[in-house]
Amino acid sequence: MKNDNVKFKILEHTADLKIKAYGKTLPELFVNLAQGMASQQLGVENLSEAGQTRGEWEEVAVEADGLESLLVDWLNEILYRSDVKVKVYSEFELLEFSESPYKIKTRMRGLALAQKKLEIKAATYHQLEIKKTDGGWEATVIFDI
Repeated sequence: MKNDNVKFKILEHTADLKIKAYGKTLPELFVNLAQGMASQQLGVENLSEAGQTRGEWEEVAVEADGLESLLVDWLNEILYRSDVKVKVYSEFELLEFSESPYKIKTRMRGLALAQKKLEIKAATYHQLEIKKTDGGWEATVIFDI
């Protein structure tokens, strides 16, 4: 039985980063995975330890052929922007989510950093799992580091 306050957890993996996230809805699941990714980039267990996000909100929209592709593409878009803008995105607001077509649109903002605690290269499809549970949704993603 999962604690309702747990949004994500880091799982053991030999070479890469493995995150399992939970959400009552698919959009909540997506955001919790992105926040799990941010926690690792920042080197904190809880994002509240990282400090206050500042700056302009940025919109990000992704469309894909399926749910798995949508999740991986959205996480990789966040990682791409994180590299280009030299910041870690940890605050998200959902603007749109649909499954026909598969699309997510969010606003996000984060912390500008000279150096991340963990450089994450990409979200992968390796052992990717998204499943419906009694309490909502859960997903496991492995990231290249």
